[in-house]
Amino acid sequence: ASGGSSILQSGLNSVNAIQILAQNIAGGVSIFSGQSGQLQLTAGSGGLQVVSSSGSINLTANNNSGSFIVNSSSGNQNLTIGLNGQTDSQLLLQSSGINTTTTAIKVNTTSVLGSIIITNTGGPIQLTASASSSYFIVNTTSANQNLTIGINGATASQLILQSSGTNSTNAILIQNTNTSGSILITNGLNSSGQINLNTGSYGLSSVTQPGGGINFLS
Repeated sequence: ASGGSSILQSGLNSVNAIQILAQNIAGGVSIFSGQSGQLQLTAGSGGLQVVSSSGSINLTANNNSGSFIVNSSSGNQNLTIGLNGQTDSQLLLQSSGINTTTTAIKVNTTSVLGSIIITNTGGPIQLTASASSSYFIVNTTSANQNLTIGINGATASQLILQSSGTNSTNAILIQNTNTSGSILITNGLNSSGQINLNTGSYGLSSVTQPGGGINFLS
């Protein structure tokens, strides 16, 4: 209606109380707002469902920010972004951000009680950084806030720390930065395993601070 509003309304108590239908098999439905207007969809407690029988669904924001947020008020009001079907498909989260002032991709919790879990039921998990240094750091505030890198399961498996670095003195560096910290390399209690140190042609060097000793016990 020119100069006013148009209302489509129905008093029918049904999920199909109002229908907009293109009867031609190739027909589409387009809804446009004004150039500076807004398109708003508001649903009651029954929720909002968007279903495509076989085509794709695309949500695109041009020249502005976008958000998809669940405002929860009780437990188990979750947001799920998933991919169903055992097919050769991907769930892809990607960014073209240049990381000048903000992180290109950021995953974080806003509650101090929140956790982040990344797990799978089979297959590898791979983290790869290209042409830059990387960090995995625990910022502790009290005792026993540890970082564990381990392998579970009594299988013929390995925990491998390796480097292709060409530094002749510290291609692999294990150190503590606190002057009272120690480094412990040990087998499990009552273990029958070995600790082997194999060096190259430069040999093995062991240096302590003045007054420090080197003890080998059997």
